[in-house]
Amino acid sequence: MNILKSKGTFLAAIVMLAVVFSCKNDGAVETGSTQGEPLFTVLSSSETGVDFSNDLEENPLTNHNVLSYQHYYNGAGVAVGDV
Repeated sequence: MNILKSKGTFLAAIVMLAVVFSCKNDGAVETGSTQGEPLFTVLSSSETGVDFSNDLEENPLTNHNVLSYQHYYNGAGVAVGDV
């Protein structure tokens, strides 16, 4: 039983050391804004070949509305990766 306690103590000490040494401040300060070229630009559907329109018609008598189906307005997960 004493061996189990010592193994648990050893494991806890290793975890604590890992946490302490991984949380260091290297002095770098991030400003939050970057200078230079923008990372993304708007491309037309003729350039990308993707033409998606999320046209919705709400019907309160069915599940085709935002109150009964929370993903109704956001495309239900349709993304560029799905194309």
